[in-house]
Amino acid sequence: MPIAFQPANELYCVRADYVPLDAANPLGGVLVKNYANRGQVNGPPVGTSGAVGGGSIPGRFIGVVPDPSVPSKLSVGFALGQSNTPVMGAPYWVVAVGPEYECAIITGGPPNTPGSKGCTTSGPMGSTLGNSGFWFFSRKPVDPVGTAAMEAEATRLGLDTSVLLNVEQQGCTYQGA
Repeated sequence: MPIAFQPANELYCVRADYVPLDAANPLGGVLVKNYANRGQVNGPPVGTSGAVGGGSIPGRFIGVVPDPSVPSKLSVGFALGQSNTPVMGAPYWVVAVGPEYECAIITGGPPNTPGSKGCTTSGPMGSTLGNSGFWFFSRKPVDPVGTAAMEAEATRLGLDTSVLLNVEQQGCTYQGA
């Protein structure tokens, strides 16, 4: 779903790596390394937290679990210097995961905005600091079976999958991701 920090022209070769800040404490936060290509497969790279290209979001992107009793809700945003606490964070909710954690459905906060085929978050090009975003995550870059399963689950959950765009992953080299 296109949003302010991830417009439609940057939905090529998208990759997100979440690196634990402390391997002994998985709820202690993650370094978020986003990567994408602008305009086409293997086009100019854009990214965060060490992914090449600098691009649309420079700096260190951190995800934290504000309430350990609800580990499926993260706050993701920029941290200053070497801090592990985002100055301003956006909500990322894990609303479903595959049985082996091979895929997940993530929303940018509560999906409470009515859409044409269910609910979504604030909508295309919504604020990066508000409730905005809707993603299918998969451990496989090209995963038609997992994608179909996530789409069916999202529909079952009442999410509006009509706002989602295809992300071209075929032929990607992820240079510098």
